[in-house]
Amino acid sequence: RAAPDILDTEYAPEAGEWLRTITLGDADFFDSFEQPGQISEGYKFTKQHFIRSVFEVVGGGDTDTCFDTLIEAGLIRSVKGAERPVRWYRPTCRINRVEMGQDSVFVCTDSPIVDQRYRVFSWPDEGKELSRLIFGHWNKQAPSRVLDMCSGAGTVGLLLATVWRDAQIALLDNSERALKYAAFNALINDIAPFELKCFDLLKDSDLSAVLGHEGYDIVAIDPPFTPMPNRVDGYAHSSTRNVTSKALRAAVQQVKPGGVIAMLTYAFGEKDSKIPSTLQRILDSADLSEFEEPIISPIHGSVWRLAGEKSNPLNPMPVQYMAPRYYDQDWHSQMKNAGLSYADFVTWIEREFVDNGYTHLHYMSVVLHRR
Repeated sequence: RAAPDILDTEYAPEAGEWLRTITLGDADFFDSFEQPGQISEGYKFTKQHFIRSVFEVVGGGDTDTCFDTLIEAGLIRSVKGAERPVRWYRPTCRINRVEMGQDSVFVCTDSPIVDQRYRVFSWPDEGKELSRLIFGHWNKQAPSRVLDMCSGAGTVGLLLATVWRDAQIALLDNSERALKYAAFNALINDIAPFELKCFDLLKDSDLSAVLGHEGYDIVAIDPPFTPMPNRVDGYAHSSTRNVTSKALRAAVQQVKPGGVIAMLTYAFGEKDSKIPSTLQRILDSADLSEFEEPIISPIHGSVWRLAGEKSNPLNPMPVQYMAPRYYDQDWHSQMKNAGLSYADFVTWIEREFVDNGYTHLHYMSVVLHRR
């Protein structure tokens, strides 16, 4: 389908051309905009607002400088063999519309062509699930302070902010690139700026130096899930259990009395495990003496992503079903770059999980109420 004409702006044609490309692959929401200066039904910003936000966030307002900055930052890249400038740049951004109830937000993240080592994912399903979990377990007046740990591009923070407009929301992630996306996403959704905190849970130790000692009413934890052999140079490995444990221990220190911790996580154990073995170890690693009994539940519905689609309804899932992830578009190039064959990946699954008595992979939610 032809791209909508968005060149009727106060900015140079290059600006419109870039915005044209980033909307083609994933979101056609520009089709719903009316003339510049008008706000279309169901949207909170105009085309001009969106364009202005792009260049304010990424390049400071100067179109030529911005365009060079976008290229250098990897937000757009040239197509091999192309001669015409601007028009022949492939988008490395994409925009998802994430709907939850009557509310929706736009989340801008990296497209699949970005190097997986640095790629920022949106994970809209996880963001919606964690937000629903929080809303379902917070029955008090609107919180004043919220912390989203392992926030990525800010999907959870965006969804919470659509309901709790006055809440002070802090996002914590180890990726500066993800936090820049989060800042941009707040702008295009007309949400108050987030507090952005860059912190690596595995490498850094003094979280209080970053967050202070005031504490938070709600702490959300959406850690990296995907188990991968350590030789694969991706964003998550089998060591993600360590990330989740450290995130939980940090959350215990940050949540206020009467507050709530809500977490999603993968966990390994036997098929009928009420609390899978690895999740029990994560819980045991934190001092939960000031908390009520954890509320632990499996996530229902189509929860597993295979070949880029969430289609498999099994939860728990036999660990052998992880094998097709070898061919998933998110990971296949990284597997090959690591010299890992499909047979190698299957062998790793057997050795890492089956040999240790883990027959199934569970997708679980955990809620902790502090007394």
